[in-house]
Amino acid sequence: MESLQTLLQYAMTAVNFMIIITLLVFVHELGHFWFAKLFGMKVESFAVMVGGIRKTDLEVGLPKKMLPARIVGLAYGLTLLGTALCAMQDLRAAYLAGLFLLAFVFPVWIGWRINTLYRLPITQLIKTMGIAYAAALGILTFSTRGSGFSDAASVLLICFYASIVALLYLYYQPLSNKLDESEMGHGSVREGETVIPVRFRPVWYTTSKEGTEFSLLALPLGGFASMRGMAPKPDGSEVHVEGGFYSKSPFARFMVLFAGPLFSILLGSVLFFTAFVSFGQMDVSDEPIIGGISPGMPASKAGIKEGDKILAMGGSPVTNFYDIVVAVRSSDGKPLQIAYERDGVPGTTTVTPELEKAASPVLGPGMEFTDEIKRQYKFGAGPSTKMVRLAPAEAARRALEAPMLYGKQLLSLFAAPQRAAESFSGPAAIVKETHNASQAGLYPLLILAAVLSTSLGFMNLLPVPPLDGGQMMVALAEMFRRGRRLSIETQYTITTVGAFLVMALMVFVVSQDAGRLLGGK
Repeated sequence: MESLQTLLQYAMTAVNFMIIITLLVFVHELGHFWFAKLFGMKVESFAVMVGGIRKTDLEVGLPKKMLPARIVGLAYGLTLLGTALCAMQDLRAAYLAGLFLLAFVFPVWIGWRINTLYRLPITQLIKTMGIAYAAALGILTFSTRGSGFSDAASVLLICFYASIVALLYLYYQPLSNKLDESEMGHGSVREGETVIPVRFRPVWYTTSKEGTEFSLLALPLGGFASMRGMAPKPDGSEVHVEGGFYSKSPFARFMVLFAGPLFSILLGSVLFFTAFVSFGQMDVSDEPIIGGISPGMPASKAGIKEGDKILAMGGSPVTNFYDIVVAVRSSDGKPLQIAYERDGVPGTTTVTPELEKAASPVLGPGMEFTDEIKRQYKFGAGPSTKMVRLAPAEAARRALEAPMLYGKQLLSLFAAPQRAAESFSGPAAIVKETHNASQAGLYPLLILAAVLSTSLGFMNLLPVPPLDGGQMMVALAEMFRRGRRLSIETQYTITTVGAFLVMALMVFVVSQDAGRLLGGK
């Protein structure tokens, strides 16, 4: 019964995650869509999520009939469910066996089926799976500094994730053979000299009177608003496409690109306002009460627990939480005797603060971070929080200020790169936070969605193609050139460099996720 309840909780997390990501992407792309229409651009498709479903039957012409895909999918799903249940019941041997099937046996089987359908050589499957596994093990090495290899479950888990990426790459392989003038979702495979067209379609779609296809795709990894004539041509003919993206002025393109991040940041403010006016704002309490403990840190080792009221540190009385911060910060790493009260019962312990590995903002007397950043002694315990009710006007003011504060924090990370490793989070961390918020109620979910939307907006403003900010910089450069397009060679160079930077950021973020997930750094 407990396992079933846990599964239902994870199912609710998945639903909440899907709703949040879909809402965020929808609003972001809605900004691009509305502004494109405003500037007279023809929007060919508006999609939430990515990756359609193959609708072309490719089994025709195969020498042997294959096992129906639904049976393979059912077997994979049951194995996944059984593996999850074994993990919850701490049945390690069965859990490892399930992971092995999910990481190697099923991926090779499914990959072989895809290879056969697409008439690809077996070397394509070997190459794709080999690169995926090698990349996964490389990430495991980097994120855990090699310690992850001591646990078989860590290796199998990272290989399981890699196999999913490899299978998705294989599944959408026909789209790499898309002709320049063909519609989105069209690709092809070759059988000898014969070209077989392959079409991928959305899970759901409808077409407006203006010819825009609105669709819901299969994978919760993004979305897009595709304008006509968005692909640069060697001869510069993209500027002559009627209603095309590049047929408009650099200013128009700049505004269309800027609209996505703008709508994301505005959605963040709306969600903050909804949370503040409905529930209030969670503020840090100045009371000398412990609100959270970091595992493995000095406070945890000394037996301090959440809810403990600190009475004295190092022999000096404590009247507020800032007194605790000052005592720890000025300890120089020397042991501090702590007097506390837990459920009305007094107690004492000794804690030895540790100097943090990277610099962080210094907390001020008002329990707010100052602009000063330096390495400090800490003991891994945070203050308690309290809910403060806000009037609508005050809720609106704070909701408008909140995105700016997050933007400032993001900029501070680039000013102090050593803190980025602990601050950037990827899909796994977001899913984990969604699960925690789902357990805690609606208020944390609203705040999480607001933070994610704000982060999406500011991250897309980074001046790196293919992000919106990178393309905005290209449009801005053309404004200074009085509308003259950059050469195709310059555009390709900028796009290539930007793509490598984005890929490097993705590898870094995934490595951080793997380190947290697998118990590394």
